[in-house]
Amino acid sequence: MQVRVQMKTESLWEFARMESLAVEISPLLADRVLGEVAVAADLQPVEGLVRVRAGVPTEFVYELGAEFSGAGQPGFDAVRLLLPSLGRFLALEMGEPLVRVVPDSVKEEQGLAVYLPQRISPAGAHRLRLRLETTVYGAAGELRAEVFERSGRALPQGVEAGDVSAEVGTDEGSLVSRPRI
Repeated sequence: MQVRVQMKTESLWEFARMESLAVEISPLLADRVLGEVAVAADLQPVEGLVRVRAGVPTEFVYELGAEFSGAGQPGFDAVRLLLPSLGRFLALEMGEPLVRVVPDSVKEEQGLAVYLPQRISPAGAHRLRLRLETTVYGAAGELRAEVFERSGRALPQGVEAGDVSAEVGTDEGSLVSRPRI
């Protein structure tokens, strides 16, 4: 772990001082959690690049897969999506093969939080697919996510961009928009 702190003042006669620094750590929920995003109508885009029209609401598929090294990892039962703009949850699929299920709840809290009906864990399902709608307004955007336990004390774990399944051919969370014509 490496920490760097910079403090500046605007005046020659003022100074900055740090009295304490606290670092919170917790065990990983899974070894890795990978995610990839695609436009729902084009799961295998050319060159693996997700392209959308700027300013147009678009339906996306966000696929997540967890890797576990042992039964000691707790897994997770919630996903928080950090979208490029306000979004709308459409559907949830879980398991292998994917089966449509109803989430416990969906809330707008620091993005879009989806509470799963069953835990993603070493003993259970390792894969899920979220369908959602959002709009990209700039030239590029990113759909990020983190997973967490509702009742646990563990910190949220970030989702890395990567290959989750052969069904979605993007291996990433980046979105490129084309100007609206």
